[in-house]
Amino acid sequence: MMFTKVFAEILGKYVADTAFKKFNNLEDALSHLFWWEENFELKREGDNIVSKGVCPVYRYYMKWCEDSCLAFIEKIAERYGYTVERRQKAPESTLCEFIFKKKG
Repeated sequence: MMFTKVFAEILGKYVADTAFKKFNNLEDALSHLFWWEENFELKREGDNIVSKGVCPVYRYYMKWCEDSCLAFIEKIAERYGYTVERRQKAPESTLCEFIFKKKG
């Protein structure tokens, strides 16, 4: 496992635990954590939550985007009882988009 992915998992767990103390649901946590993304939005698709925005991480630190971003967000999703998949990302898209599915 690459160092950046291990670091992302540790950081994701810390952020998830911190957010969980302050926010009752995943939507509020995501809104608070990713407000800085250009054109950030959250929406419901049935029981799922979709987040998307123009994230600059690929432009500034491609390795994190490729290797670690999903590992980071997975820890946050897990803390709130969700799984997560990445639908879109740079460089194939200008948007970064995730779908969160409630477990169970």
